[in-house]
Amino acid sequence: MSMRSCISATSWRSSRGGRPCRGARAPSCRWSPARPMSPGCSSSAMSASTPPPRAAMPSCSREPPGRRLRVMAGWLKGAALGILAWVASHGAAQADDLQRIIAAGAIKVGICLTAEPSGFRDGEGVPRGYDVDVATQLAAALGVNLDLVEVTSQTRIAQLQSGMIDVIACNITATTERAREIDFSFPYLRTGIKLLVRRDSGVRSFEDMGERRLVVGRGTTGEAMAKLRAPAARLTFVESPGDAILLLRQGQADAYVEDSLTVDYLAAAYPEQLEVLPGTYSSDAICFGIRKGNPELLRWLDLFASTYVSSGRYTETYARWWGEAPPVLTPIW
Repeated sequence: MSMRSCISATSWRSSRGGRPCRGARAPSCRWSPARPMSPGCSSSAMSASTPPPRAAMPSCSREPPGRRLRVMAGWLKGAALGILAWVASHGAAQADDLQRIIAAGAIKVGICLTAEPSGFRDGEGVPRGYDVDVATQLAAALGVNLDLVEVTSQTRIAQLQSGMIDVIACNITATTERAREIDFSFPYLRTGIKLLVRRDSGVRSFEDMGERRLVVGRGTTGEAMAKLRAPAARLTFVESPGDAILLLRQGQADAYVEDSLTVDYLAAAYPEQLEVLPGTYSSDAICFGIRKGNPELLRWLDLFASTYVSSGRYTETYARWWGEAPPVLTPIW
């Protein structure tokens, strides 16, 4: 069936019955061999020139609106389902460290090994200490092997976030500042900041420090306490408590600020030269640290820490290393 149409200056669309498509302009008098000349085009206007033959142009009959809507709705539905599937799988991967650890059959626990008796190496280089014992019990309760990874107070959070370890068990205090980066479990130990001094230093409190030499561990709660309570003191940063003791015993420092777990043990080792001043400047919860976005693992660690305390294993493990009853912890379960 033939169709009558005029060719627009911007469109060649036409509709059945010779009616111009929506948006077409007024007819122009250009000739096409595939179509008869429209009634609006005069022969005199065509006599000026004759263009070269052109291929027949297809009809521009419009698609039914209902079909177009159905196609668009189907495409949007498919796209939405795809996005939801990706979000669900991505979220599951982010929140499934517990299942990943169980599937792997091993848990990587970051331990500090320079702070006896919390964590250290014995004469044969074997990791030992309170945190090592707790990590061993944790892996046994989870039913997986234990992979100990040595960390420091400066590197432990970075190693956790990079995936080098799954859990921090490095005498780490839960603080609001650190909680912006990682999540903390219920505490499995409690401690507080104390001052360890040389007996001949003349220091009896933070107020006595003045411009004396104060040793701190970089990135620790002791560093924060020193800057707050002894702002004029000359700080010396060390990598381990062993370095701090060396400076004190050699007379190159006057005091060392650290948690009671460390300084009480060190003072007992060198009673002629060192003493722990009475009084505790804080009450700090020692917790497991994990990457954010792992609610299942965090819940499991909460349960482990609480039952570790309520079962009496907390008292037993603490006494093994410090020879006395532990600071009070109240279990939830």
